[in-house]
Formats: sequence, C-alpha cells, structure tokens
Amino acid sequence: MKDVLLKFGNISAATKQTEAYAADIIDMGAVRKAGQGDQVNVVFVPATDMASADTIVCKLLECATVNGTYTACAAGAAVTLKAGEKFALPVPRTHKRFLKAGVYPDSSSTFTATTIAAQIEIGA
Repeated sequence: MKDVLLKFGNISAATKQTEAYAADIIDMGAVRKAGQGDQVNVVFVPATDMASADTIVCKLLECATVNGTYTACAAGAAVTLKAGEKFALPVPRTHKRFLKAGVYPDSSSTFTATTIAAQIEIGA
C-alpha cells in the first residue's frame, strides 16, 4: 500500500560517511504500535544504480516530539542497490510518535551521489 501521507520523501546521499535524512517526518499519532497484522516496513528505493564500491545503511529514527532529538530505532545491513530495487526495513512493533528515515552512505572509493526515496509500506 502506498499513501502520500506515508512518504518520507527523497534522501540525497551525496557524501560517504555522512548521514543523510529525508526532509519529511511522519507523525504516527497516538497509536504507535506497528506490525499488529501485516508487516510494516520503511522501503528505500534508489533512483540510480549504486556503484559497486558504494553501500548504504538504511535507518529509521524515532522521537517523542517533532523537533526533538531523533535516535535510531532500526537499521539494516550495508547494501548496494540497483535503480528501483527495494530495501525493506521492518518498523519495530513499538516506537515513539515521530519517525524519520535516513541513510549512511559509505564507499571503498569515492561515493557516487544518488537520491533514495523512502516511504512506509504495508506488506512490502
């Protein structure tokens, strides 16, 4: 399922070893328990093929307040993705109200910049 209200937007991964985040934050409201039925994931999709030497670690961050300090509540393994290939990061069953998506790019060479879309999908 895709819903515009569940999109974090694009993440500009441009510099290796520098975390990058989507501009939008998702307010999960009063109910903050995911995974009660279908699996709930944050899906990361690059716009272009990543170079073979490049990797990203996809992250989900949480905070009790919209402008507070966000901390990681989930992170995936380092992956190299092709354009349009999905990486699904499960949303923890319990988390704080506000969620933000990010990536940590790395490379054994010079990281090739790419844009990565992030959104919540159910049953992805």
